[in-house]
Amino acid sequence: MRYGDAVMLKNCLTNGWLVCDMSDRITSNDEAYAVTTTEKAVGACARSIYHLTRTGAQQGADDMIRYGQEICIQTNEHILNKPLWLSSQPISPLAFARFSRNQEVCLLNKSAYSTVWKIWPAQGLRANKLGQPVLASE
Repeated sequence: MRYGDAVMLKNCLTNGWLVCDMSDRITSNDEAYAVTTTEKAVGACARSIYHLTRTGAQQGADDMIRYGQEICIQTNEHILNKPLWLSSQPISPLAFARFSRNQEVCLLNKSAYSTVWKIWPAQGLRANKLGQPVLASE
């Protein structure tokens, strides 16, 4: 996988595809929108496509995404007139998922610490794959 790639994200445990819900505004931030998952085969559409981007301070010799590297996950350009970043907030009295009461995941209008992610291998030891390129099939 490379920076700038357009991807769809699926949770293999719940069999759910990550999609934007622009009609559901999150009130715990100045501008944030809900994300949800669906088991339906939504296919590639504006609300299901995300771009993998570098973090603000990150420099690299190539555009390969490697295990353990910090990345940002940004909405595609057709969902809103400005970029939004996938964010996750620890549970607090002001930030929690509305229905499950678990950790809040949403789209923020600005890049912040909560919008930085790392890709880890789903199987095997992390140390064995650290620094290796992430394959789309993985």
